[in-house]
Amino acid sequence: MLHQDKHLTLLKIIVADDNKDNAESLAEVLQLWGHETHVCSDSRSALELYRKTKPDVMLLDIGFPLRTDGLQVARDAVLLNLSKQAVLVAITGHDDDETKEQALEVGFDHYFVKPVNLQKLEALLMTLAGKSTDDEF
Repeated sequence: MLHQDKHLTLLKIIVADDNKDNAESLAEVLQLWGHETHVCSDSRSALELYRKTKPDVMLLDIGFPLRTDGLQVARDAVLLNLSKQAVLVAITGHDDDETKEQALEVGFDHYFVKPVNLQKLEALLMTLAGKSTDDEF
């Protein structure tokens, strides 16, 4: 795993998951990797944070239990930010082709099934940040 200089922020990331413990745990790992994180637990807060923070990456659970689901949040996020679109990453318990296809169609760039493989997530984020997981900080 990458050892990160605490003074260098690589990416601004929103973690949106209705399971607060999962969201906060993932955010802590991301912070250890050098990313700035913002956590929320519902779709309305996810869009609000998206508008306010203009993130580089949004890690978004698809299965919010109330109101708008993660697929609609992705649609709205794409519409809200035409000049600088965040990379949208689905993080979900749905491991089926139909859900994955829907997610990619509405604007998700990547699709991870829970429990998230942290090595693969780290590799993706480092690629997005223009770094290698072998880089020393």
